[in-house]
Amino acid sequence: MDPNRICGTNNVHRKKAGKIVRTKRAFTLIERVIVVARVAILAAIPIPDFLEAQVRAKVSRAKTDMQTIAVAEEAYSNGTDSRAEIKTRGEVPHFH
Repeated sequence: MDPNRICGTNNVHRKKAGKIVRTKRAFTLIERVIVVARVAILAAIPIPDFLEAQVRAKVSRAKTDMQTIAVAEEAYSNGTDSRAEIKTRGEVPHFH
């Protein structure tokens, strides 16, 4: 082991003629793995909230669509003396 070498967190310091000289060194593999693991953990935190927000948005849209259908049916029944019949062909509902 070199007695003139002083280890820092990210730099290696060497004593040279009474002066400390900083030399850069690369990150080690374990340091890189730790950074990747921390980023992965931080990225995974908001995922459940995002999925819950998607479900709430779908429920809200379904409620809005049902209200729109109810208003349309009421407007149709006020213009005529009967209620709207909903006939389906396949998957798409058609008003007649």
